[in-house]
Amino acid sequence: MSDYYEILGVERDASSEEIKKAYRKLAVKYHPDKNQGDKGSEEKFKELSHAYEILSRPEKRAQYDQFGDAAFQYGSGGAGGFHDPFDIFREVFSSSGGFGDIFGDIFGFNSGGRRREQRGRDLEYSIKLDFLDAARGLEKEVKVRRYEKCSDCDGRGAKPGTVPSTCVQCGGTGQIRQASGFFSIARACNQCGGTGSIIKDPCVGCGGTGRKEITRKLKIKIPAGVDNRIRIRLTGEGEAGSQGGAAGDLYVAITIKEHEKFERRGYDVYSLEMVSYAQLVFGNEMEAPSVYGEAKLVIPAGTSSGHVFRMKGNGIKRLDGHGNGDHFVKVETAIPKNLSAKQKKLLKEFESTFEETGKPGVKKNKTGIADKLKQALKG
Repeated sequence: MSDYYEILGVERDASSEEIKKAYRKLAVKYHPDKNQGDKGSEEKFKELSHAYEILSRPEKRAQYDQFGDAAFQYGSGGAGGFHDPFDIFREVFSSSGGFGDIFGDIFGFNSGGRRREQRGRDLEYSIKLDFLDAARGLEKEVKVRRYEKCSDCDGRGAKPGTVPSTCVQCGGTGQIRQASGFFSIARACNQCGGTGSIIKDPCVGCGGTGRKEITRKLKIKIPAGVDNRIRIRLTGEGEAGSQGGAAGDLYVAITIKEHEKFERRGYDVYSLEMVSYAQLVFGNEMEAPSVYGEAKLVIPAGTSSGHVFRMKGNGIKRLDGHGNGDHFVKVETAIPKNLSAKQKKLLKEFESTFEETGKPGVKKNKTGIADKLKQALKG
């Protein structure tokens, strides 16, 4: 059992205008002349037209709401018979004033009859950037192969000094009308390809197509802060359109190489700095590498290995222009494997002070041990 409301995708309390709007949209999508050779689309088109005919007529809709579709099967002849699906289609669009527009949607013609201009194809170019280049931004030159408007004929396709002639077969309209059942349709003229004109003397540079393929050098400005999977859109830098259509766009897909020292997490940067034990014990002021060069890092005395410092604003620049992320530096100390006899002796002396005081790092009755330790570790 068919549900006509479900077929048209409307609610059971839908208004007549809502039913007509739903039918218009789906009828264009499944029209047989837009889906040539597709039997499924043809059957769907008939089903849509049948459902619309029932629901668009108040008396038939009332009968359907009360008794279902038993008396309304397509081709049964019940309830006064049914119209051809193409007649219904023509009726709907001619009554709404959109008949000319629907030809354009189905067959690619504008309201004047000729095939409408075609927008150029979009292109995509992949580019791999170094970590620091992506963080800081740069201008990069790339080579893109694309179809452009022929400069010899200015895209007209005719040899310079000549003009195309009107197509005799279609009379310059770009279309030939044909009958399909009870429905008259328009197709692109096979003589002129829907342009309405014939080029007798084609341009040598493009062979009459109005476009030719060339390799173009483009300078692409990469903004600071781009990340993986970001695509930069360059409007109008795709392929040239046909019949005076606009050019497509060029999309630059970004991938970024990993850095040996820096790791990016959003707009923040993380890195590791190895320092000596003495630097942690006594404190130190050092220069730490950052995305923008050397940055001052202050290590307070008594810092533990594994502590993470935050260098505010030293991270990646935000694409929205609202400042930068931060740079987080983790400091760690390496345990020396090969110590000299002197270093071992000083370390043992230092360790003994913990036993005497009970508090690591506090000396009792000992002088000069810390200084000796600092010198030994540096030496």
